[in-house]
Amino acid sequence: MAGTRAQSCDRYGSGTLHPEQVLGGSLPLLSPDTYIHIYIHMCVHTYAHTYIHTYVHTCVHTYSRTYTHTYIHTYIHTYIHTYIHTWEYCTKAAITKQFFPNVTDRLKLRIDINPNFIALVTGHGKTKAYLHRFKILEQATCACKKGDQRTDHLINQCKLLQTQREYVRSNVLKCGNWPASNHELRTKHLKPILTFTKPVDFVQL
Repeated sequence: MAGTRAQSCDRYGSGTLHPEQVLGGSLPLLSPDTYIHIYIHMCVHTYAHTYIHTYVHTCVHTYSRTYTHTYIHTYIHTYIHTYIHTWEYCTKAAITKQFFPNVTDRLKLRIDINPNFIALVTGHGKTKAYLHRFKILEQATCACKKGDQRTDHLINQCKLLQTQREYVRSNVLKCGNWPASNHELRTKHLKPILTFTKPVDFVQL
């Protein structure tokens, strides 16, 4: 038995690599057991590495996406709820509330807004009544000389906007009465009122 093992060692080597053998290029012939051991070690190592990498990547990726999604969803939900509560009990923005009394309904809309539309539904920025309020202009009177330049005046009374007002009026009269409330203009006649606001030149008014 000892002779057989010695012969096996002579034939296949001890299985141990020495620096002199590596440098000299004289690598020993490894035994079948050593090959099997190396093969198993490589398979186990490769499988373990792949499994751990995949598991960690999947866990981190899934957790990251889930956490991010949950955080964003919670933040948006909380922000919207806070905004709705603030809007309902706010004593300002009276003109805007005539058009958008409910925040939830506004969030459902997809509006191709323009600066003039914003000025009209807020009463801010461009109307003379607003500029006069902050003493930027000496008077709030509209260029048509028929009243102060406010949102209701521009929509319903200003003679300088008679042409585009007639377009809105004709659309409203198809299914309602004129003049219409600001809320009705927004809910039932949004496209005509957007068309009405686009060409308004507040500089000339």
